[in-house]
Amino acid sequence: MNIQIKGNHLIVTEALEQRVKEQISALEERDFGITSIEVVLSCTNDKSENKKAQITVTAKGKTLVAVETKADMYQAIDGVSDKILVQLQKRKDKINNKKGHSSVKDLEVLEE
Repeated sequence: MNIQIKGNHLIVTEALEQRVKEQISALEERDFGITSIEVVLSCTNDKSENKKAQITVTAKGKTLVAVETKADMYQAIDGVSDKILVQLQKRKDKINNKKGHSSVKDLEVLEE
């Protein structure tokens, strides 16, 4: 798996990089078929909620993006990892439902 951590108008410290890797490890534990992850941490000049974390995940040919903006970068990292986890779980459930269940038409025929 290819993992990139970038900073935009921000120097990515070891502590920030460690937090990102901790959150990414939670994604790696589950079998989502992730091929690459790109994390962009950025800071704006705006006074309120100026720390932004963005995760772009490529999993089995599909690209998912989540963005979180908070006043604290660590909260932004935690929030964006939660958002991308929800997206990945929804995608996995959707794929599993297509594989495991037959259509409504098939169920109606079985009932007759």
